[in-house]
Amino acid sequence: MKRKFSVAFVFGLIVSSLPGYADDNISINYGVGNTKGKHGLQGVNAEFLHQKDNIGVIGSATYLSKTDGEYVKTQYASIQVGPSFALSDSFFLYGKAGISAASKLKDDQPNEKYGVAFSTGVKYKLVSNVTLNAGYELGIINDTTINVAYLGVGYSF
Repeated sequence: MKRKFSVAFVFGLIVSSLPGYADDNISINYGVGNTKGKHGLQGVNAEFLHQKDNIGVIGSATYLSKTDGEYVKTQYASIQVGPSFALSDSFFLYGKAGISAASKLKDDQPNEKYGVAFSTGVKYKLVSNVTLNAGYELGIINDTTINVAYLGVGYSF
């Protein structure tokens, strides 16, 4: 699952890099997720924003996991893309949609399921090349929902 996730994330970054003058931003965010019966999934959310004038494209990848005891490991991952809007020179609002996957490993017996993911968030430019990011992600896999909140920093170039 990690290899597929990495390849798809790199592909998304390449595709979202449109030519021309623009403001690009790479962000690394710390994420915490909860689902029914599982609290405290922790991990990372990485985002790439390509902003041109007031409209842009943002892509992201999220990976969270938690190990319970010796044998059960719960994992959640998503890849998303969507539009971003500059509300001012310093404040950006975005929404994304994509695919998600969750798995539970028990005694080396994987149980992997797929679904959809949606997220929304904001970026605030603290200085010319540093942003503060906050967002919320909702993963829907079968009849289970995964709620993820993330916060982090980014670098604009």
